[in-house]
Amino acid sequence: MDWVEGAGVYVNLHVAGKELLYRASLSELAENLDPAQFVRVHRSAIVNVDSIVRLESLSHGEFAVVLKDGAQSRVSRPIARRSRSGWVNRFDVALSAGPRRST
Repeated sequence: MDWVEGAGVYVNLHVAGKELLYRASLSELAENLDPAQFVRVHRSAIVNVDSIVRLESLSHGEFAVVLKDGAQSRVSRPIARRSRSGWVNRFDVALSAGPRRST
C-alpha cells in the first residue's frame, strides 16, 4: 500500500497504481497500520514512508510529500512541527531550500 486517502466513512487505498475503496474511516485504518511504516501527513492522508520520493518545500515552512506514483500531499503545519524529529529526518530537508532525499 503506497498511501491512503480519507473519503468520509471510506478510504481510498492506493496500491501499485490502483485505487481500492474500503469502508473504514482513516482513523480506524491508522490504528491497524505500523506507525514506523505509515505516517499521517494530513487529516485526510496517510503515506507509506517507503513510497516517499522527496519532500518539497512550500511557503511559510510548509512542505509536501511527493510519492513514487506522482501523487502529492501537503503536510499540515501541526504534523510538520511534530515530525521534524521523526520520519522527516529520513530526508535531507532544508525547508527553505530545495529538499533532497538523503542516501
